[in-house]
Order: sequence, then C-alpha cells, then structure tokens
Amino acid sequence: MPQADERGPVEPTACTGCGIAEAFRYAAGDRARYADFFAPDGSLDGPGFTPADAADLPEDLRELIGVVVTPVAEPAAR
Repeated sequence: MPQADERGPVEPTACTGCGIAEAFRYAAGDRARYADFFAPDGSLDGPGFTPADAADLPEDLRELIGVVVTPVAEPAAR
C-alpha cells in the first residue's frame, strides 16, 4: 500500500538504507533538537555511509556529505 507525503502518494522503493539516510537528513534539518547527534564540526556523529554504501541512494541523499555520506579523508602529503 502506498504511503503519502506532502507531494502525494509515494510508492515504496527497494532502496536499501534510504530510511536511515532520510532519518539523518531529518535530524540535520532540526539540529537544535538533535544536537547530541552532531560532532563539533557540524557533521553527523558516527560512521554514516561510505561513498560505496551510498551508491544506491538517490542523488539528493548522496549529496548530503557529512550528514549521510562520511567524507573520505585525503591522504597526508609526504
């Protein structure tokens, strides 16, 4: 049975991880309420998704670097 949001009926998808990613986005939209979930640099505290894990997420969720996708550290210059 389809669910609905502000856009109208929404068909379920087979997106693995979308629910978790949407919860991350929701928390980021109300940082005052969910402040305990964020690191001092403003990123979501915790591992998040790796870029490989996020590959199956819709683009709008993959773009939330630091919220949904954990940034990949640049190797140190030698």
